[in-house]
Amino acid sequence: MKRLNPQTGEPFKLGDVRADGYLFYGYTNRVKRSRYFVEIWLNADSHRIIKLKDLARKKQKYHDNTIQLSN
Repeated sequence: MKRLNPQTGEPFKLGDVRADGYLFYGYTNRVKRSRYFVEIWLNADSHRIIKLKDLARKKQKYHDNTIQLSN
């Protein structure tokens, strides 16, 4: 079960900001005793770095797939 954002009443989304300035990145598949999924919160620098790495990975994957299709 995903914990709800108290401001929106919906599950947390990528980039939601916590009171201490940390940004929400995602949920894991592990469940805590409270029956909620473990959440990943990152500081602003880490969040930016991971987003850039993720974008580069997706670009490379797209590039690899288009080369395979053209052959």
